[in-house]
Amino acid sequence: WSALGSGMDNTVAALAWDGGNLYAGGRFTTAGGLAANDIAKWNGASWSTLGSGMGNWVNALAWGGTNLYAGGYFTTAGGVAVNYISQWDGSAWSAFGSGMNNTVWALAWGGTNLYAGGDFTTAGGASSSYIARWSLTTATPTAPAFTSVSTTTLTVNWTTVPGAASYDVWRSPGGTCAATLKITGSPVTGTSYPDSGLSCSTQYSYFITANNGCGSASANGTCNSVTTALCAPGENSPGSTSANAQSWAADKTTMSWQSDATATGYRLYRGAPGALPTLLTTATDGCTRYDGALTTFNLNGVNDQPASGSFLWFLVTAYNGGGEGSAGNATAGPRIVNSPGVCP
Repeated sequence: WSALGSGMDNTVAALAWDGGNLYAGGRFTTAGGLAANDIAKWNGASWSTLGSGMGNWVNALAWGGTNLYAGGYFTTAGGVAVNYISQWDGSAWSAFGSGMNNTVWALAWGGTNLYAGGDFTTAGGASSSYIARWSLTTATPTAPAFTSVSTTTLTVNWTTVPGAASYDVWRSPGGTCAATLKITGSPVTGTSYPDSGLSCSTQYSYFITANNGCGSASANGTCNSVTTALCAPGENSPGSTSANAQSWAADKTTMSWQSDATATGYRLYRGAPGALPTLLTTATDGCTRYDGALTTFNLNGVNDQPASGSFLWFLVTAYNGGGEGSAGNATAGPRIVNSPGVCP
């Protein structure tokens, strides 16, 4: 046997090895002459502290993966509030889930599981009679579903993953989860997330990852895709063939307009006659002269013919399941919001 430096000033109750360093926990306040609150590390030549240490005695240590786990009487670790158990990631202490409701006396690492024993009757908020297991692996989330899908927003929904403390949502453009962006600024604890700033008539793909609260995330969940709501058609410029705003033929006067690939129909609005063209800016300015899938319409009704020296103003809009597009002719201006009814 040989000494490890000048040792501690009080009881050492637990030891753990990470492959290159020895960790000691107990009831001491110094290690190798350094101030150390109940826990310290020996690197083969000298002792060093692990942050500011614990707020009370350490009874058990275990090394697993890349972290050191400590259990005992303490309710603070490195100044952070914890409940009788904590983890050290090499630079800082953090809580280990919601911890236990009483003292931890023993820890053991096996595979990807940490086992704890002690005086507690709950662990992580669940009933656990003096012994419990924490799985460091989290199940892979299933494919998300989507609700409230609009042109620019939607809600991503998923099912609860056993052992998960929080979740992250990842989005990729297109139909595969190839190039992904984590859209959750910080992990969410619920099972839904609203996404916004999307483009209409556009496909996006999403998957979920589950976090176990100890810095470990699940594998990427199953990918699922969704397409946002249909865009309203863009502007269409009505073109005149035999129709003319100043002189109308007595019959067979035809208005025609440009088709739109995204449209399912078109509306032709007629304004009130006047000395100057009347812009169709409100519902009361015009009436619906035509509503259908064609791109031509015969304006041969008696009310389609202005009096001498007067004008009639016509506008065409395209529409689909995403709504009605803006007025076709830019000079005619605003979008038609509504129509008071069919033209006489």
